[in-house]
Amino acid sequence: MTITVDLERLRESVRTMQVWQGEEVRRRRRELGLSQTDLALAVGRTQTSIGRIERGGCTVSTELQLGLACALGLEVEDLWDVGDPGRFRM
Repeated sequence: MTITVDLERLRESVRTMQVWQGEEVRRRRRELGLSQTDLALAVGRTQTSIGRIERGGCTVSTELQLGLACALGLEVEDLWDVGDPGRFRM
C-alpha cells in the first residue's frame, strides 16, 4: 500500500488554519480589552510572538493553544472551530 500526501495542499491548509486562529485570538483579545503585551504576559510569551500568532505567521504548539484559550476565556476547541471542516480535508 502506498500513501501519498499532497504537500502543497497540506501547506495551504496549515496556513489557512494559522491565519484563522490568529484572527480568532486577535478578535477575542480585543473583545476583552487586552493588549498584546497583556496576553503575552499571561501565557509566558513576548508581545512580538503574540503579534506573529495574530498575523498567522507561525505554528502554535498545543501547549500554547491551551494557554491562549485559558487566558482568553475560551475552550481550546474554539481555536479550531473553522466552520466548514471540509476545507482542510486532504
